[in-house]
Amino acid sequence: LRYTEISGFTALAGAEEGITPAAVEASNPTMILDNAGLPVIAWQQVAALNEIHVERLVNETFIPIDPPRVTGFGIAGGDSSTPALAVDDSNRILLVWREAVAGQGEVYGQRLHDGVWQALAGSDTAGGLSNTPTESYLPKAVASLETVWVCWQEEVNNVSQIYAKSLDGSWREIDSSATASGLSAISNGGQNPAILLNRLKAPVIAWN
Repeated sequence: LRYTEISGFTALAGAEEGITPAAVEASNPTMILDNAGLPVIAWQQVAALNEIHVERLVNETFIPIDPPRVTGFGIAGGDSSTPALAVDDSNRILLVWREAVAGQGEVYGQRLHDGVWQALAGSDTAGGLSNTPTESYLPKAVASLETVWVCWQEEVNNVSQIYAKSLDGSWREIDSSATASGLSAISNGGQNPAILLNRLKAPVIAWN
């Protein structure tokens, strides 16, 4: 929905009944505005397995920016869930999500460059960008022109902690942020991370 003082809340692109196919189950929507102010939406969609789809509003029409739905695969093409979006200073869309790898969650990511989704330093294969021996899930991301930062929830000794990494040629910890108890480092754990960039383009991470 979009709000204006004249019309109140109205559906974007006539999407009163949703922008996803009526016959499928969709969940976990997330949305950002790109640098042109256009909404970009991602969601988790149930097919044979969970998959991620992304669309952008162009000329009052939602246009897929992933492989066509008829392929049966979204961007990830595996058992993929809980997407999150970010946009960098060059208007490149960043997508991160939880991917089930051998029954365990890892954080995967891709960036849209010239209309093609591309991995970032092995971020969509094997252990992904998280690459931990325990469950990684609920990722969030931010991006500047030079760097990408991702945080997520990690199960450590049956307690949820908050982990984070940055992309600097390869995925690196930020001050021991992706080992042991991570950033949260508290006995009762941390949940539901959020991340943004301050005016100096440094990450600020919060959780509960």
